[in-house]
Amino acid sequence: MRVLKTMLASFSMLMLSAAVAVAAPMAALQDAPAPASVDVHTTTTTTTWYTDPMWIGIGAVAVIVVIVLIVMAARGKDSTTTVIR
Repeated sequence: MRVLKTMLASFSMLMLSAAVAVAAPMAALQDAPAPASVDVHTTTTTTTWYTDPMWIGIGAVAVIVVIVLIVMAARGKDSTTTVIR
């Protein structure tokens, strides 16, 4: 329990110091002149077939099926012979 309290106190101090470190530059930026105009141009992007999540899922299922088939084939190689007299 003492370790948890120490970690929580350390995390709190870290967050407090981060908030103070961010607050000082933000106060200086409040008196800045008006922002310049920004033009945003977006382009369309396409995904290739091998990065499409559907094909990644299909590939993962195929790999699992191949592994299961290999395991099943390896288990079936018992060379026991039943001799009936």
